[in-house]
Amino acid sequence: MRKKTIAIFFIISIVVAIIGIALMVVGGASAVNDVNSAAAGTTATLSSGTAGLLLVGYLVLAVAGIIGFVAWLGGLIATGKQNRWGWFVTVFILPGLGTLIYLIAGPGL
Repeated sequence: MRKKTIAIFFIISIVVAIIGIALMVVGGASAVNDVNSAAAGTTATLSSGTAGLLLVGYLVLAVAGIIGFVAWLGGLIATGKQNRWGWFVTVFILPGLGTLIYLIAGPGL
């Protein structure tokens, strides 16, 4: 896998992860608001929208993890093909950070 392709996968995984986290934060804030309303004496319960946002956030975060895994695996394959074992170990031991360091300063393919 070329370094440019690895970079594209890595950036996409970060953007998708940010979207997933944002969905989870909104869903979590809504859940806290629902619980606080119920504690105040109203008859509010968790809405299906709250559970839906949390579920969608988790699923989007899982997709981001899969895309990030593909970028990490691509970095491992690229460094292995080049016989750059120091870079291979760096990417292997530090999956996210190692992939980023490889993309910024690593040998190109």
